[in-house]
Amino acid sequence: MALLEFGLLGGFQFSDPSGTTAALGTSRPEKLLAYLLLKSGSPQPRRRLAYLFWPDSDESQAQTNLRRELHRLRRLLPQTEQLMLAEDHRLGVRPGAVECDVQLFERQLDLASSESSVKERLERLHQAVATYKGELLPEYYDDWVLEERERLQERFLGALERIVQLLEAAGELAEAIEHARRWQHLDPLSERAVATLVKLHSHNGDRALALSLLERYGSRLERDTGLGPGPELRALRKQLTGSR
Repeated sequence: MALLEFGLLGGFQFSDPSGTTAALGTSRPEKLLAYLLLKSGSPQPRRRLAYLFWPDSDESQAQTNLRRELHRLRRLLPQTEQLMLAEDHRLGVRPGAVECDVQLFERQLDLASSESSVKERLERLHQAVATYKGELLPEYYDDWVLEERERLQERFLGALERIVQLLEAAGELAEAIEHARRWQHLDPLSERAVATLVKLHSHNGDRALALSLLERYGSRLERDTGLGPGPELRALRKQLTGSR
């Protein structure tokens, strides 16, 4: 059993086996631990960590800063010694010592792609989507956070799209529409998302709603980007209106 369970999706928090949930409440130790959790299974050179978190300090000062934050982390989180793999030149999280929602989310997605039946793929995808509680560490804007946040968000949106595809192929239009709405809400300027939702409403016999979605999307796209809908959406509009 993992000593602690960490959540990074939707905000930093952790819980112990009793279910008690808490946060460190201090940004630098939180970010340092979060980075090591994201690199779980791959201990990081101390020099790299020092430069990543204190790029404007010289190497000696950056290393001192890293030691100070590790000391603070140990005071804030007494289990640190059991969680951390601390070597002379590397830091990491001990394998099996923690469970992290990011690894769980990605593991579920990877398992979904290897399942043989549609039912099993859908179950795995639903589990992954349920695990994704929100953007990675939304309170932080470091470059490495933004990069990982975008990557995980893309995987999440891809999972929603795959769920929609599988449900549509199974004839479950109402449920497919529900997930497509969520996809389009989270990625409002995605032409693929709105095209999928428009087609689903059309196939479900609601052409008026499909046309309304197209009109609202076109207005928002022009307002936000100054551009008009692409070829697929223009073709969909012609198809729905019967125009040439």
